[in-house]
Amino acid sequence: MSSISKNLFQTPIQISKSELGLLNVDLVKLAYKLKEENNSIETTEQKGFQSVIYNPKDFKETNQFIHLQIDNINNFLQQYSIIKNYEWGVKGIWFNINPKYSFNNLHTHSDCDFSAVYYLQVPKNSGSIVFENPNSVMLNHKFFQYPFNYNEINSNSYKVEPQEDMLILFPSYLPHRVQQNLSDKDRICLSFNFSVDIK
Repeated sequence: MSSISKNLFQTPIQISKSELGLLNVDLVKLAYKLKEENNSIETTEQKGFQSVIYNPKDFKETNQFIHLQIDNINNFLQQYSIIKNYEWGVKGIWFNINPKYSFNNLHTHSDCDFSAVYYLQVPKNSGSIVFENPNSVMLNHKFFQYPFNYNEINSNSYKVEPQEDMLILFPSYLPHRVQQNLSDKDRICLSFNFSVDIK
């Protein structure tokens, strides 16, 4: 007797390192400049700063950053095996500065296909990003409330401890939150959304 196991309906995320050198320094300076100018919006950020959403071409630093991520984004999209020619475009980019005790509530990103976060400054104990299982049927089922040796099949959440120069790409429908920053220094990241258009 034989059997075949399949892991259906998977949700991919891609984690990579992308060292930017001096560009990283310039992006941090830009983040603080925008904070000083109070260019912020009401968001999921609690006790922190989130800039307004910009076009990457608004600043030479963000434009250069996106150009350096082209290969990472194309590699991520290849997992979807799109059968027609396509092109992707950034829908918006913004900065997050999380000082001590700040955090981000659970949320998703609308009006886009995919999202990304790049970590510019990550002090120790400054909080992880936590992805929550988007399958509401599974989450409400009694069986999945039991304790497990957690893996990709039975987990209700997945935590990624950020590092400087880390880029995380994920589907925009995937709920995520950021734990509280318990360090005395700011955690700084750059986030962006992008969508795919079929030619």
